[in-house]
Amino acid sequence: MVLTDEERKAKKNTSQKKYRQSEKGQANSKRYSQREDVKKNAKRYAQSEKGKATRKQRDSTPEGKAKNLKYGQKPESKARDKKYYESNFEKISKRQKVYDTSDIGKANSKKYEQSEKGKAKNKRYKESKKGQVNQMRYNQSNKGNEARRLEVLKYFSKLHSNSDIPCCRCCGQNSHIDFLDIDHIVGKYEMDSIPELKKLKYSSTKGTATLSRWIIANDYLKDLQTVYFQILCKNCNSAKGIARNNNECPMKNKSH
Repeated sequence: MVLTDEERKAKKNTSQKKYRQSEKGQANSKRYSQREDVKKNAKRYAQSEKGKATRKQRDSTPEGKAKNLKYGQKPESKARDKKYYESNFEKISKRQKVYDTSDIGKANSKKYEQSEKGKAKNKRYKESKKGQVNQMRYNQSNKGNEARRLEVLKYFSKLHSNSDIPCCRCCGQNSHIDFLDIDHIVGKYEMDSIPELKKLKYSSTKGTATLSRWIIANDYLKDLQTVYFQILCKNCNSAKGIARNNNECPMKNKSH
């Protein structure tokens, strides 16, 4: 019986597949893949544009996704990933932070959180023991942060405005502490270059919580000759930041 080209090709593929799945075929394949020249060529191809495109196309198929998932669940794969993560922690964290703060990272994160899978995962985490413990710690941390912020507001309000109630140094607003900001008198980023603050490890990257903690830890900077902070309401603080106002609130020195 004469076979067609397609039939011969199908028969050959079936035979090769059967051989690769056999014990002998798997052993030979393993020995071949461990050769140094083969590893070098495989790495070169994987790093090429063609190799990356092929890998991306393969991983996007249902079969590729299933294969990657199965491979990632193997003990040796988990151990390898853990070892790589621990040895490259700083590099991975920095790269992840850049991605998370990018527009595409924020969009993907929001999309995942709103998906059914994301909602289910978030719900399981909140109901877990670890999630409840972390939520309790988060709530306690927020209370501590707010308490420290209030202490800083009180200190500088008393210092500049002689007020026991936290208030804006410019307009006197004191109806609610949520309206008040800790203002950098000489400029947030300008303070990065001041030697006496650099010695105390000041950084313009500090948020309100870490800034309040830093101010209190350094005894409100009482030992420094210059006072670098004051309390302003959000309106006065925003107005001060406008270039035409030359780093001063228009309400400064006006009666209130």
